[in-house]
Order: sequence, then C-alpha cells, then structure tokens
Amino acid sequence: MAIDYVLAAGCEPQKLLGVSRLVELHRTRILARSALLHMQEDGEQRAPNQIEIQLTMRKPEGDSARGVTLQDLLDETKPLDEVAHHCATCPAGLPREFACHRRIRYPIPEHVEAWLMARLPSNLGCTAGALLVRGLGEFNWNGEPTAKLRSAGTTY
Repeated sequence: MAIDYVLAAGCEPQKLLGVSRLVELHRTRILARSALLHMQEDGEQRAPNQIEIQLTMRKPEGDSARGVTLQDLLDETKPLDEVAHHCATCPAGLPREFACHRRIRYPIPEHVEAWLMARLPSNLGCTAGALLVRGLGEFNWNGEPTAKLRSAGTTY
C-alpha cells in the first residue's frame, strides 16, 4: 500500500488530465511496469498481454477487484503518453516524466515514522504549528478515512 502525493505545479499534464486522473493513470503505470519487471527478473518470458493478474484496490469506501492482463493496464495509461512531452518543460524543474506524482509505501519502518514525527513542530503556537493547524482545518483532515480502514480490521 502507498500514500500518493502530488506537487501542485499547475503544469499542462495536470491541467489536461486533472490531478486525480493523472495520479490514477500514473499509479496504474507504476504498478504494471513494476509487476512486469519483477516477473521478468524471476524468469517470466510471456508477453504482457499473456500475463493475467487480479488487481485489488483498497479504498476507504471498500475494496474493488478485477482480473486484467498487464497489457490491459499499460493500455489504460496511454493518455499519459499524450501529455508526457510537457514534462520536459516542467515548471518545477523536475527531472523526469510525471515526477510531480510520488508515492510513499507503507507500512513504513518504525525509525522512519520516528524521523517523520520529529519533523512536526513541538509547539503549535509557533509559525510552523499555526500553519499545520490551519492546513488540517482547511483540508478537513480529521483521520476519518483512516478510521474507516482501521475499523475493517484487516488493513492496519
């Protein structure tokens, strides 16, 4: 599982596809390419259109599953190819296609969690603390999606 995040660069791919669609397509491409690479490293020689997988997405509203080939997944991401050339002039100066979208895989190791927690302000009265509180309020981050996943009893 992973947490996706996007640098709001206001770039052409984000404008043309929309941020949510860009993330969905790029996440699918990462999954398909990674699966294919790992299978090839393990000696798999079949073409992507011959490799069938069960794709399960776990979201706060519930799980969804479908059977697809790796080629189906790669084909679904073709809209990325139509906008990828814009990444060469990324307004943020990022070095590769769709670098504005990244993923943090989890669960994360305990030492990484400790490092992340140490980045938080120790006093909410300071500027960083005030910005944190403001952001939590503006984005309505209240932990509800995570609470739903945890209540299912199988995720965390």
